[in-house]
Amino acid sequence: MAARPPGKDQNPNTVLVIALIFFIITTIGLGFGTYSGYSIDDDKAAKLKQAEAKVKVLEEDVKWYKGQAILWKQYIGTDPGEEPDADELKELDLYLTGFGLNKDKPDLEGVDPDGKAYGIGTGTMAYTADKKEREDAGKVVALMKKADKDLKFNVKDVRLEDPRGYRGLLAKKEAALQEARQDKEKAETVLKTEQKATLSARKGTEEEKAAYDKKLKEKEDEKKDKTLTFEKQLDAVKAELTDVTGKLVAAERKGQEKEAELRREIDVLKGEVTDQQKVLTKARQDLAEFILAQSTDAPKTLRSDWRILRLAPGGTTAYINLGLADNVTPQLTFSIHGIGPDGQPEQTPKGSLEVLSPQPGHVSEVRITQVRDRERAPILEGDVLYNPSWSPTQKKHVAIAGIVDLAGEGRNGLPEFIRYLERHNIVVDCYLDLNDLKWKRGGKEIDPRDGITVQTDYLILGAGREVIAAGQDLSGYGDRLQTELTGGKKPGDPVGILTLAKEKGVAVVPLPKYLDTIGYRVPGGSGATSPTYKFIPPAGPPAEPKKEDKEKPLGG
Repeated sequence: MAARPPGKDQNPNTVLVIALIFFIITTIGLGFGTYSGYSIDDDKAAKLKQAEAKVKVLEEDVKWYKGQAILWKQYIGTDPGEEPDADELKELDLYLTGFGLNKDKPDLEGVDPDGKAYGIGTGTMAYTADKKEREDAGKVVALMKKADKDLKFNVKDVRLEDPRGYRGLLAKKEAALQEARQDKEKAETVLKTEQKATLSARKGTEEEKAAYDKKLKEKEDEKKDKTLTFEKQLDAVKAELTDVTGKLVAAERKGQEKEAELRREIDVLKGEVTDQQKVLTKARQDLAEFILAQSTDAPKTLRSDWRILRLAPGGTTAYINLGLADNVTPQLTFSIHGIGPDGQPEQTPKGSLEVLSPQPGHVSEVRITQVRDRERAPILEGDVLYNPSWSPTQKKHVAIAGIVDLAGEGRNGLPEFIRYLERHNIVVDCYLDLNDLKWKRGGKEIDPRDGITVQTDYLILGAGREVIAAGQDLSGYGDRLQTELTGGKKPGDPVGILTLAKEKGVAVVPLPKYLDTIGYRVPGGSGATSPTYKFIPPAGPPAEPKKEDKEKPLGG
């Protein structure tokens, strides 16, 4: 400690007052920035849900019109030799079964012995998203029933028995007409032969000739009637085919126009969603960068008597001037700070180390776990060590709030963190259990007003609801977590641990900053404030920390 200049009295309370004022200003700024980030997230998430709901309704309309177009196309049929489109048959299956077709029944529509109706028109695709029947649903059902009289529909295979449809029916009618014409030609040939025989023989009576003429006329009338009947049937099939073709063209045109309109709306909505996601991602990145920027420096009053004594060859093993006599334990970590031009320790750490083997007296073997810049800031003998929550002579007190995930796996890492602190002579006054969001000490529920006291040195603050994975915020977990951290707005809501810390003068330290100052190397997760990190709230019963458990090194 530097000697006091002669003739000048120094009041130690002045330094304490200045430090307290600086802490209050910093706490207010961090609270305002965090509150603003949460407000932006809530507004954008609501717009995103509205856009997704509208897209779902529009996609159902597209499937409705597309299914009708495929159905009409199947009834029109294919040309001879042309194979049906397998993909369209699959889509037809999905459309009709969704429309209510029961493939286990023999008919398109009917009633079971128990009086329950089944078949087309009884499903859900005939209705809109708000459960109202579509205006053209009845027309589709009526047309299928009418068409089934001419073209039998195979319910089990969900397709026409004759895949050529009305084109196949037309081909059959034309073949029958051709057969009738051939019969007519044969009759004419027979007639000519008989006439020739009559003229050559010049035999028979007038009665025989009259009978012959009558029979001949009957044959001609029969052929004429048969021909007319087939021609009328053919004309009817052609007219029905023309009508169905016109409806198909109109349906396809309407479906294409509707699909184009819906796709334009979907593209606009997707663009809006993308823009909102970019804004949300940028806000989270800004928040992460701000928190990270606040988590790199140690206090200006950093003590300089904890040092690196010697570096072993290779640069990964070293020895420090703290040992068993100083209550050092294995896996205790420190941040490493160089000596500046003014002879004082630098605030920004150059790396970190972990104790491997404490020795009797004041020496321990350690492992260098991180070096930030080996070229411009290498680890040197004489570098100073810093850990804000460890003392060789007295226990430090901390409280823990927020999401703690040291492994970055999206899981609850709070029990492991508590075991680490207690193993290194640090008292956890209270913590927010992430399983049930209750304040506890040693596994027992307590009032947070009794948990954080004037003896508490730090409130270690983890992440809030902004890192909870989409679809995993069940039963309002994120809102309840945030209320425990910042307090509620309704009468009877908790005041919030941050308010209690401010009232009792307890310093609030973000989890990344705390881990950095004790020399713990964070692999990822909430400790790294990654914008892409997502936390999955625990679903099982609370898992309390056990002191007797054998633990693996943190960050190893």
